[in-house]
Amino acid sequence: MPEERLAQALARSRQVRSQRERDNGVIAWELSEREREIIRELNAAAEANEEGSPNGEGSPDAGG
Repeated sequence: MPEERLAQALARSRQVRSQRERDNGVIAWELSEREREIIRELNAAAEANEEGSPNGEGSPDAGG
């Protein structure tokens, strides 16, 4: 399961970075290229969803 190993490595990396930022008194948010790619995909899917349902009909937020 290479994906699981990658996810674990990413989690460890984030923990180390987060701890280092706390140690340095720095709060920073940096996205990896993969995270940016995932966000772009999610935004594109959400946009396609909105275009496919006029006035948000069918979305959970539409109120039924």
